[in-house]
Amino acid sequence: MKKGEITAWERVEIARNPKRKTSMDYVEEIFDEFIELHGDRNFKDDKSIVCGLARIGNQNFTIIAEQKGRSTKENIERNFGMPNPEAYRKGIRFMRSS
Repeated sequence: MKKGEITAWERVEIARNPKRKTSMDYVEEIFDEFIELHGDRNFKDDKSIVCGLARIGNQNFTIIAEQKGRSTKENIERNFGMPNPEAYRKGIRFMRSS
């Protein structure tokens, strides 16, 4: 292994770190405003994918991000960050409308 490289297990530990920032942490830090929009208009809202409208100054953005929870309760609510078909439909709806 080369100097500065991390092992496979170290990568797993970084990925599973409960203090690791989530998509919403980055959205809150980067954007001045964020409005989350819900649902795929066919079935239901899948909370593992977050979609919304954001702004930095006068520039508008469409945000589509995968989101896991921090606690077991949040992870169950967000399906451990694993999207269902309705999450993909929601994402497609946002991509088409932007």
